[in-house]
Amino acid sequence: MKNKEMSLGECIREQRIELEYTLRELAPLVDCSAVYLSQIENGKRVPSSRIIPALAKHLKINEAELATKVRLLKVASVIDKTNTDIGELRRFYQTKIQTESTAR
Repeated sequence: MKNKEMSLGECIREQRIELEYTLRELAPLVDCSAVYLSQIENGKRVPSSRIIPALAKHLKINEAELATKVRLLKVASVIDKTNTDIGELRRFYQTKIQTESTAR
């Protein structure tokens, strides 16, 4: 993974193309579907721990670096969900406070 600023999916796509694999060619090598790989490349899915070693092997990517990027994506996803949940709670209570104060 050459560029640290690239997303995980962009790094995987760039390496796949550089090694001249199509999605359909790479998918059976890493034991998943071409659709799943496409979703990973487009940032819609995070690769499962089951396919990380095979992705690293066939794309000639450092497995530890790939696994670290995946873990960071999972942590970021949890943080995003937590922030969304906090935002929804904040809006709920602000609305409740406003409703109660106007009712008095």
